[in-house]
Amino acid sequence: MRFTPPRVFALGTAFGLAVAGLTAALAADFPAAKAALYFDAAAVKAAFAKQGGDNFYSVPGGPQSLVVRAGHRIGAGTTSELHEETTDVLYIVSGTATLVTGGTMVDIKETGPGEHRGSKVEGGTEQALKPGDLVIIPPKTPHWFKAIPTDLQYFTVLSK
Repeated sequence: MRFTPPRVFALGTAFGLAVAGLTAALAADFPAAKAALYFDAAAVKAAFAKQGGDNFYSVPGGPQSLVVRAGHRIGAGTTSELHEETTDVLYIVSGTATLVTGGTMVDIKETGPGEHRGSKVEGGTEQALKPGDLVIIPPKTPHWFKAIPTDLQYFTVLSK
């Protein structure tokens, strides 16, 4: 299947709607989270194979903000990130990467209200990402693309 702009938009919109409302429950479940939720391509494929799909994580309704982004990276990330109130949901479309989550950010600086950047993450969990993988990074969890050996395309859903 070719990923034409209408298909990419439709996929991103559907994916974004599927994870809407995620942050409030994650913040409650992981008040000082240091671990991301990881679903490999096989788990994502199995969820799609179920009639009607399947929830990876669900939350009762409530006002939320939600942003769906198409991400594209070539080469390792030059900064690590930590969001005090925002959940990042990453869905890998193509390419590969090594993502580090948890641990401690190095050279941390506040870049905006509730937003922090650093030079890297030390002592976190490294996860090899490939197409079809889904990662849910709760608020207050350091994360960093340590390595991107191939051109990486992914959707990011930000929920607050």
